[in-house]
Amino acid sequence: MRRGSPIELIYRAHRAGEGGLLTIERPSGAVRMWFRRGKVHYAEGIPLRRLAQLMPNADSATHDILQDLGVAIASGIRVEDALEAVAEDVAEQLGEMALAPQQTASLEPGIEPPSGAFPLPRSALQLLAKGLRTARHPDAVAEALRAEWNTPLRVHVPDPSWLSGLDPVCLRTIRTGRDCATLGALVLKGGRGQVERTRHAWRAIDLLLQLRLLRPGEEKEVDWSEDVTGPLPDLDGIWKPQHSPEGLGGPVPAAADLLGAESKDAPDEVLVEEDWDDLESEPTEEMSDTLSLEAEMHRLGALCVEINPLVILELTPEQAHAPQSSRKLQEAYIEAVRRFASDAFRDASPAVQGSARSFRALLKENRAALENRAILSAWLRDLRAFDRIGVAVTLNNEKSAEAHFVGARKAAADRDWPEALKRVERAIDDNPLSGRYRILHLFLLVATRKLSALDGVLNLDALDLEDPGEMAQAQVTAGRLLKAARRQAEAILRFRTALRLDPSRVDARREIEAFDARANG
Repeated sequence: MRRGSPIELIYRAHRAGEGGLLTIERPSGAVRMWFRRGKVHYAEGIPLRRLAQLMPNADSATHDILQDLGVAIASGIRVEDALEAVAEDVAEQLGEMALAPQQTASLEPGIEPPSGAFPLPRSALQLLAKGLRTARHPDAVAEALRAEWNTPLRVHVPDPSWLSGLDPVCLRTIRTGRDCATLGALVLKGGRGQVERTRHAWRAIDLLLQLRLLRPGEEKEVDWSEDVTGPLPDLDGIWKPQHSPEGLGGPVPAAADLLGAESKDAPDEVLVEEDWDDLESEPTEEMSDTLSLEAEMHRLGALCVEINPLVILELTPEQAHAPQSSRKLQEAYIEAVRRFASDAFRDASPAVQGSARSFRALLKENRAALENRAILSAWLRDLRAFDRIGVAVTLNNEKSAEAHFVGARKAAADRDWPEALKRVERAIDDNPLSGRYRILHLFLLVATRKLSALDGVLNLDALDLEDPGEMAQAQVTAGRLLKAARRQAEAILRFRTALRLDPSRVDARREIEAFDARANG
């Protein structure tokens, strides 16, 4: 038997995939939860308020999950709705536990749940996150941590398998936190100056502090036995929530292969208005499972708010970092939206149908933004920054890649575009992290007519670059492509931007001088 705080033991059971009985000792009576493989299978001592509301007679509720579930289902309530109500009740209890860190709990591994019990639809960590969001508003978390704004921050990244069940915003916060020295820097980087993003950041930070994956002001590793969870004191008096923030849930499905491997020379056009009118068509057969579709809708909706609507495409990192055309992105977006047609939710509860209508409205509202190349490139860059290619480049591969790149530049100087393209693609295969290789690759795709000039500019603007020299090089290349597309004024702006980033760019200076000479001549 292990003893400690409830959150500590929940996380221990989750990351070890253990089954067992968690007992939380409370003045009002003990709460017992049976875990298996990261999910709650049964609970005792929890008021089942939401489930009771679904029963024909709320006063007849016994607060025994199996009995009350049986009564609710026998009365015609859908199984998934009844289970979701139980999950909400459990989440509320877990959130209250976080507000009372002085509580003690015990975990007995190997204790099987009662006969007939089955798992709740969301993992224990997702329920804990939901409970925290319901129990306290992010503004309360911000107020409680205001004094810690400049406190040094350490991020603990455990084995990836231990992170299953955390929602996407928390995973992104862990990645972002590795580059932030203080708590305030993490909030600023996660919020990006936007109110809702900042609230997402505070929610994620709240949960990660409770799990001690974020550790403010600590100089050494802290063992769980020190029991220092619950770092946010006196929150009850700061905020009384008037609403329950949105929840996340459901498994993460495999990324759909929505785009072709190669983007041919695409015309410079956008999808016409009529292309958007058929978004209420019949759902495809493989997406007919309303329950899994509902979970996917919640997951993708949260990501659309946190990152941008292009997450609906569910691209793999390799797909996201590959050259794209605006036309194909728009077509893939429309296909993705069709998965959430209204008919897919015709048997769902009114609440779910309302969520589906709001989600489809969010997706359809972005059709105008998809027609704006500047917005599209910003979204694509954000998507690439969120999901960077995680590869380790060896010294031999780096040397091989540089040799291919030098050969590609020589072939390009001789205007042997196919040979240059072949060599630079070999360089990218050996080292996919180099911005210089991808810049030349995009130029050569346009030169060989595999990509339109404007789509080349779109992809250059969407490159996930951090080095000012590479950023200047991308601007010069974009200027040349715009010049070839006879957009001289836009090209000059790119050359001027390149000079601001890197004043030593002779090629950009010459382009500007030539333009000024023609204008004054």
